[in-house]
Amino acid sequence: MRVMLLAVLFGATLASAAPDLEALVGAEEFAALGLGKLSPQERQRLASWLQRRLDGRPVPIAAPSVAFAVDGARLEATVAVPQATTVQQAMPAAPVVPPAAEVAAAAEAFGREDVDDDDAPDGIRARIVGRFEGWDGKTLFRLDNGQVWRQTGAGRYKFVADDPEVTIERAAIGYKLRLVETERAVQVRRVQ
Repeated sequence: MRVMLLAVLFGATLASAAPDLEALVGAEEFAALGLGKLSPQERQRLASWLQRRLDGRPVPIAAPSVAFAVDGARLEATVAVPQATTVQQAMPAAPVVPPAAEVAAAAEAFGREDVDDDDAPDGIRARIVGRFEGWDGKTLFRLDNGQVWRQTGAGRYKFVADDPEVTIERAAIGYKLRLVETERAVQVRRVQ
């Protein structure tokens, strides 16, 4: 009986010292991640691990083992991995994201003949402004980003919509405008 009482008291002391997982991640994320399905011990262990990561303390990382065969015999080796000293060293570097101004400038250069657009994206997404009734051979496409494109490919296509979404992509020669809703495409050239 004493052993059981000590175990209950000791467990309560540990539980009160451990950080609350729901408080660490927030109630909404806690529910969205399904963390309520974990046992109290699993939640306590995850909360402690997460708190160590947030505090920047070293987090143990298991050394990976690699299995291989030599002359039919299966061998296994443990690969030595230097231990990270802080959470920043354990985490991979964040990808470099260009500032919004650079992204906007690159999109602005897309399709212009008077600029070298090697740094421009491979495509853009926009909407045709106003009522659209398809193309007929020399159609102008006025986009909500201020760009204007002209049909250069032959052909007609009837499609009626208000402000339809399009993508414009580099093609083998020139550019193609594609209606997102129908996947129909036509060759175009930027005029503005």
